Amino acid sequence: MVANYRINLDALLARIVYRWRWRIAIATLLLAGLAALAAGVVPPVWRGEATLVVRAAPEASILVDGRPWPRQLYAGRHTVSAQLPDGRRAWAQVELRSGETLQLDLPPGLPTPQVRQLPASAPNMEVAQVWRSDGAWRVAKSPGLDDLAVTPTPADAQATPQPVQTVAFGLRGAERLTTIDAYGGLADQLHLEGRLLEAVYRPAQDSRERAAGSLEVRGWGDEHVTIPISGTVTLVQFAPDGSALLVGERTPAGGEEISLVGANQQRAPIVAVPGAIRRLAWHPDGSAVVIHSQADDRLALTLARLRPSIAAVTVAELDAAAYRGALVPLTWAPERLLWVAPDTA
Repeated sequence: MVANYRINLDALLARIVYRWRWRIAIATLLLAGLAALAAGVVPPVWRGEATLVVRAAPEASILVDGRPWPRQLYAGRHTVSAQLPDGRRAWAQVELRSGETLQLDLPPGLPTPQVRQLPASAPNMEVAQVWRSDGAWRVAKSPGLDDLAVTPTPADAQATPQPVQTVAFGLRGAERLTTIDAYGGLADQLHLEGRLLEAVYRPAQDSRERAAGSLEVRGWGDEHVTIPISGTVTLVQFAPDGSALLVGERTPAGGEEISLVGANQQRAPIVAVPGAIRRLAWHPDGSAVVIHSQADDRLALTLARLRPSIAAVTVAELDAAAYRGALVPLTWAPERLLWVAPDTA
């Protein structure tokens, strides 16, 4: 009852349906057709048929747009995935055209990531670098690297290595690299064909010596190699194939210079960069390296080719504030270097 009026909703609905029953029926059919198209129940035959050939591991389960394959496909964009029983998965988005055949090869995919906890570190230590070396992932911790001022330092100043903690994560677990830590990061180790390559920098004990220190390398021959160094060393790192060693030294202008030291004890200068070198990113075969250097609020990426001849060029200058710890996401393509830069537009 509303204001002494009785409203019969069932009678009102019956009159509406009776009066516009054909319109309601047509609208219902249209809505059902649209829902069927959106759900993929009704195939888009007007696009034309297309053929997709997928090659994957025999035991892989293949889905196209979330539905089992093989089945009839039509032109348009599709998402194809292949998943192995152990959880490895690979996927791709493809564009099919009417009347054409597309062959797609899907790799086995990556295994399920394994999460491992970092060992406890000293107070005020934070992750400074993460890089791939010697068949494992190395994590270096230092005291507040982002809070340290990256300013030019005189070339003749005595080196004061910051305390570091380096841990290698491999298939056999985690290992603390005490040799690298004992030399304040001015050392490196690499296992190659069953032998251990080791390089350490030792500052000169006598101030009257002409050299500021020496670089000792073991594993390149039957006896260890000693190479005099005249400048203040800031970096020591083997190439992935162990054929050479990169050494960083401070320059009179306050920047750093990278040199290549080979097993023949010959040093070849590569490039000098302003500011401080924060990290290196090697090509897997050791033929090139990307040098991350920071001067004030600018972070530069310098690409250095080491073989067949030495050449270097700065490929990017970025805002250092956008990359914590100077960790720039990058990867190597067969003949290209790809990196991620924030959109500042």
